[in-house]
Amino acid sequence: MMTNEQKYLLSLIRKSMGKQQNNPQTGSEALDTGLVADMIRKNGILMTVFPVIMEQSGQSENTEKIYSILLQNFISTSKRVHSLASEGETVLKALGDSGFDCIGLKGWYLRKLYPDVSMRQVTDLDILVRPYDFRRIRKIMDQTGFACGVESNWKHDDFTKGTVLVEMHKRLSDESGSVSEWERRMWDRAVPSGGHEYYMSPEDFYIFHLIHMHTHFQYGCMGLNRLIDTWLLQNRPMNEDYLSQELENIGLGTFRQRMEKLSCVVMGEEEPDDDCRILLDFAFRYGTFGSGATYKAGRIVSREKGNGLFRGKLRSLISAVFLPLNRMKAQYPVLVKWPILLPFYWVKRIAHYCIHDNLRIRAKMLDYSSVSEKDCDEMRRFLDSGDPEFLGRRS
Repeated sequence: MMTNEQKYLLSLIRKSMGKQQNNPQTGSEALDTGLVADMIRKNGILMTVFPVIMEQSGQSENTEKIYSILLQNFISTSKRVHSLASEGETVLKALGDSGFDCIGLKGWYLRKLYPDVSMRQVTDLDILVRPYDFRRIRKIMDQTGFACGVESNWKHDDFTKGTVLVEMHKRLSDESGSVSEWERRMWDRAVPSGGHEYYMSPEDFYIFHLIHMHTHFQYGCMGLNRLIDTWLLQNRPMNEDYLSQELENIGLGTFRQRMEKLSCVVMGEEEPDDDCRILLDFAFRYGTFGSGATYKAGRIVSREKGNGLFRGKLRSLISAVFLPLNRMKAQYPVLVKWPILLPFYWVKRIAHYCIHDNLRIRAKMLDYSSVSEKDCDEMRRFLDSGDPEFLGRRS
């Protein structure tokens, strides 16, 4: 059973996206306005629903309170989104002029599907670059005012300029095998949009969206913004044969079905079943990025392999410190030719974090002592509701 605050939040979304004509009704029911505002922030939908909040702000004491609580957040977020859009165009042009093929990812692409581009909240700019040459890219970013230290991640590197963060991607996924094979095919199907900038085909962007969504899903992240994105993406004309086959190869066919149903529930097009209620509960409580507790519980249950909580914690700690060979190869290409050097590069990676990163934060992330069996049971129910085959694939 959903609370009044949860019902009101879904009503805001539906009104914002044109799925509901009348304004969200609070009636005479008391709303915890602070809780509503907190759920909006956690789920990354402030820019999506604030126009409706502003429109109805004077209609009741509750709506006026929600407007007042979120107004400064909206102003600062609007400035950041505007700055990001401006810087994004500059970065994409600079990379293209230097001969790098680029694809704008996630919110940069999704914002164009919303009724207004400003409605899709974008916190950073993700760009897939080919070929990836960190030294040349860093020089280009230096020239556009972005700072970056050393090459730090096997998947992407971060460049910052004020409040603007650019994630420069070498690859799209944490996975190898079928996902990597799909990524190679994706580039062959990419659509040029002028110069060296490309767009993924509708089918491939939807596949990428589900891969990215599933990566976060493993850690209890079920943001309402991602469900709105899913609803928008699934309603475009696509080659269903290609889409279904690729998702089955990757192992996300069932996950896709669950997320599409859940997105329709959010939009009021379907009634929720028990699985949807569990997933929505996580969205309302933990939002787009989950919490430290859900992250740790997700890592443990994904790695326990039926051997209990202690071994799940131990496997989680080991896998976080000592990355598997395929990921280490991505970060240190020399290992492709000389895999025997893996232990040396494990030490190098650990030394990098000791020198360049905040060890207190890293140690806190690796401390699993506070995770209980109850936390893990809750995470198992969540994972089973969204992708009942997931834990079986990990075992």
